[in-house]
Amino acid sequence: MTAAREELTKTSAYTRAAMYYGALWASLALAVNFVAVDLNRRGITEFQWSVISALRSLIIFVVTPFVTRFADRRNARVKVLQAVLALNGLTMLLYMASDSFWGFMVVSLIVNLAGAGMMPLGDSIIVRMARKHSIQYGRLRLWGSIGYMTFGILGGILWDRIGGFEYLYWAGCISTLLVAIIAARLQEPLSDETKDDQRQQANKKSVFRILRGDLLLAAFLIVAFLRASGELVFFTFSGLYIDQLTNLAFFTGMMNGGSAVLEIPTMLFVQRWIKKFGIETILITGLIVQASGLAIFAFNFNPWIMFVGATLRNVGFALFFISAVQFVDRRANAEDASTYQGLMSSISWGLAPLIVAPLGGWIYQAFSGQAVFIFATMISALAAVVMVPIMVQSRKEVHAAIEV
Repeated sequence: MTAAREELTKTSAYTRAAMYYGALWASLALAVNFVAVDLNRRGITEFQWSVISALRSLIIFVVTPFVTRFADRRNARVKVLQAVLALNGLTMLLYMASDSFWGFMVVSLIVNLAGAGMMPLGDSIIVRMARKHSIQYGRLRLWGSIGYMTFGILGGILWDRIGGFEYLYWAGCISTLLVAIIAARLQEPLSDETKDDQRQQANKKSVFRILRGDLLLAAFLIVAFLRASGELVFFTFSGLYIDQLTNLAFFTGMMNGGSAVLEIPTMLFVQRWIKKFGIETILITGLIVQASGLAIFAFNFNPWIMFVGATLRNVGFALFFISAVQFVDRRANAEDASTYQGLMSSISWGLAPLIVAPLGGWIYQAFSGQAVFIFATMISALAAVVMVPIMVQSRKEVHAAIEV
């Protein structure tokens, strides 16, 4: 009876986490991926879009660590996640009320303040659920890829059929509110894991003290910064680039959603590869694959060959992301779980695009779309180089721990 009950609990945890990831990434693919295209058609230039993206990044970089730290200290990650999702969804409607660059800047400020901390909160909750119930994290995250791929393609077809983006922000608002409802079913990591006195002691640590106490984590954040810089160039400019090459939302959807097709088998087997080859090896493999995919995307103009490059980039993302979330989580105590993920998110989705988005926008307008993707290839390759000494030191730590 006990074994049957444990299996039922495990199945329930799997279902709740999978539903969350599937719904979240479906929402992003359906609406958020097309915001750049919509604003561009409404008169926003490539450089102006890069400035709007930089504002978003500044908010993520500055605000995310405080949101995740607040959630850790209050032991209220699920409730904070729900609030962030709901506010983010509702504020998306403001994009319909503006028609100028400065108006979109104000809207972007509001929308991204409302959504700060969304990604690391969800990741930290689910990776702990996976550990508690002995579920492979990659098998949960793959549902995000399924949702992203499916609704990325459907979104491209839908907006082509409609002939514009009149209902884009209503779709984003409603789908994000649905994700907030689903998030209520996630399990608070510390509800039965940490005693109050231990939590109070951990909560005294600031973000800066955490970094000073874990220099390998600080070094790994440099790799995360470089990798994310390459990826953010793709996310920021691929929609504009493909739209200008083909003038078809179908290919925008294919590059952003359809290219996720190989993420699914990758995430299905990545845990097995981590166990066989080591988490550090999978991290560096993901970096190399991402750089290779971006190179194919950069040096071709045939949209179908570019689709192959985008697909490889997504495989690299899957290898790195699944490994990185667990690599960071293994270095965190339970009471600091969201804070650690928040640091990686702040660096990856905040600082990286804050620097790269305006630089990429300048490269795009001063040279060409191709030039900006060559730049993305170079910094992704640099991330793989920087990862080598981190891999060596991490393995030394593991061997030292085993000997003790």
